[in-house]
Amino acid sequence: MLGCSPDVEVAFDNLSADIEASGLTVVRDNVIACAASSPDDPNEVFVFAYLRPGATNLKLYASIDTSIEDKNDFSNYQFTGEGGINDFFNGFLKQYILELQEEIWVIVSFEEDGQIHTSTPIRLKQLEKPTVWSDQITVDQSESLMPEFSWDVINDSTIYFHVVSDISDNALSGTYTTDTTFQYYKLDNVVLNVTIGTPPALIPNDPYQITVMGVSGDNWVGAVQQKVFTAE
Repeated sequence: MLGCSPDVEVAFDNLSADIEASGLTVVRDNVIACAASSPDDPNEVFVFAYLRPGATNLKLYASIDTSIEDKNDFSNYQFTGEGGINDFFNGFLKQYILELQEEIWVIVSFEEDGQIHTSTPIRLKQLEKPTVWSDQITVDQSESLMPEFSWDVINDSTIYFHVVSDISDNALSGTYTTDTTFQYYKLDNVVLNVTIGTPPALIPNDPYQITVMGVSGDNWVGAVQQKVFTAE
């Protein structure tokens, strides 16, 4: 499910200079993004971003290390280059793959409606707190074709992002809760919904997958839980 790409090289343009050169206004903390470490390589980090419909010019900026005095100072972030963007869930999310020997801060930006929107700074913690990957999700299908998913509290998580997808990795729904439970497709406890349109009804006996990311306050994913289930 997770693709590979060439290492992303850091260029010389910083985010502050790019914004000034563009002449566009900035909307801070308005890009949904987070990051997780790879289950296979301790130095590999995935940065995920949700590109809203109509948004363009997605970019990733990185600090040199974690010693920057002000994580919100855009001049501390260098553009990482044009390459390295992958589709995740067949384009529902965008994904950067970074090969890093140390921890850094990153910011994702894109253009929308004549403005530059930026994410909250993301603290990469692949060495300090590697992401735990597992399938520890309970699927309750007592209500026909409306499975309820639950999982244990993930340390440091302030919010949970969940995607229900089909076996071909097409995202059916994308939702956030602060609770450790979500039912497809009920929005009672959903605090943010990025589902495109109305999700389809599940088909009996077809396989699907639930993915849950536990996201901390600095947008590091402490755990990714994925489980395949058959709709009943």
